[in-house]
Amino acid sequence: LAVWVAFRWLRVLYFLRGFPMFGRRMLPIFKATYDTVSFFVVLAFFLVAFAHAYFLLGIRNDPPHPFVSAVFTVMRLGVFADFELFHLEGTDVVYEEQGGMWVPNDPQPTGMYYVVMVYFCGVSLIGSILLMNLLVGVLSSNYDRWEDRSDAIFIQERARIICMYDSRVWLRAWEVCRKKTGVNVVVLPSQLQETKGTLLFAQHDTGDAEEVLSVRSFVALQLQGVEAKLDAKIGAKFGAVEDKFGAV
Repeated sequence: LAVWVAFRWLRVLYFLRGFPMFGRRMLPIFKATYDTVSFFVVLAFFLVAFAHAYFLLGIRNDPPHPFVSAVFTVMRLGVFADFELFHLEGTDVVYEEQGGMWVPNDPQPTGMYYVVMVYFCGVSLIGSILLMNLLVGVLSSNYDRWEDRSDAIFIQERARIICMYDSRVWLRAWEVCRKKTGVNVVVLPSQLQETKGTLLFAQHDTGDAEEVLSVRSFVALQLQGVEAKLDAKIGAKFGAVEDKFGAV
């Protein structure tokens, strides 16, 4: 249930991509993150390699499994730069009571001290410094590239949303039911209009049985009206010219 709720919230966030207020800023973020997937794969391989190396050192044996403990230890160090040298060495700080107060007592270095220091330096340089800074640079570059094309990808995404709504199964079922019952009022997702930057459903009231049922037919109907008006204007112009020539 917790996973489902989280995905539903993300679904609501993804739904906002069709609105101008959010879409032009959200879509470059989505595109940049998608283009950075290859870098995340490289990062994952580095983390697994370091975690496997730490697991084979056999320094810690924490539950539920030593490999799980190694993965989280390497993730803390390599990704979040959060570390504790005593923890990496397999020891913990011990508190001792002195004068009615608990005072931390650092443990003595173990035989793995120098090995852990070399490991710590390698993971810190490659993970925390090199890879994390590269990640910031790659994300920034991808975001700048998609930000320059935000208007174009926003229009493409809107067109994809319109086609998605137009291909819904219930729309085809409604078409069949309408033909059988003779309903004259039709509300179709394919008859979307743009008003103040938002998508609204258009309602048509007609007795024609061949109502507009798709984006193509709706656009074709509008083009036919424009074509008829142009033909009428051109015919009127030619008629005026013929009258003038006839008078001459």
